[in-house]
Amino acid sequence: KRFVVMPSKDRLLYVAEMIEEKNKSKAEEFLNTLVTELCGKKLETHTKTIKEILTLLKYLKDRSPSLKLILERVALLDL
Repeated sequence: KRFVVMPSKDRLLYVAEMIEEKNKSKAEEFLNTLVTELCGKKLETHTKTIKEILTLLKYLKDRSPSLKLILERVALLDL
């Protein structure tokens, strides 16, 4: 919930820890939680964002995804 209301600068700092750890499963759990949080809000206003996060989740499951690119993209989304 805190991540959604943070400014972009703080979001980038938040995901920087996950990027440093290179923990793919933690990143996947984070993105799933974020989707759940956005679905709980006004769904029609977040549909595009949710679709993009789900696409990024698919990329995360690839053979060797770039956690940095994926998580930084999520941090810069308009939530």
